[in-house]
Amino acid sequence: MSPQPLPEPTDNLRIVRKRPWYAWLLGYWPVRGYTCGHVDWKYYELDVYGAAVSFVSPDDKCPHCVLLAARRDIIRCAACGRPILPCHPVVLYNPEKSDLRPGCITYADDQRKGVLGCVRDVCCPPAPGLIVGYWGGAEDGFIPKD
Repeated sequence: MSPQPLPEPTDNLRIVRKRPWYAWLLGYWPVRGYTCGHVDWKYYELDVYGAAVSFVSPDDKCPHCVLLAARRDIIRCAACGRPILPCHPVVLYNPEKSDLRPGCITYADDQRKGVLGCVRDVCCPPAPGLIVGYWGGAEDGFIPKD
């Protein structure tokens, strides 16, 4: 069986689907209150730059708070535009490389010496030695590999 192709990246980061309105007819009511103060659905799906991601909300964050955190913590690969989530491995590209996507550039440091990219097959060859670190989210940023 051959692997499925990756979906084309988009510029969307949004909630695309929550449980249907008729869920209560099926015997469950998946709406609840959260410690953030909001009341919303427990099950939902995000469109993360073209990739559909299903969620069951943790107790402390509703779908909208998770979306705000995703907007803060998820970056995009400078080469392909697909999402890089916290804890994902990254490679560095030369910032002067001509085929980088301008709206997806995240620099590894303040000196702008390297641009972060993902390690998917479409972006870099599968070689573990090319991984230079990890994306730590907005709080930690680029974490160099030891």
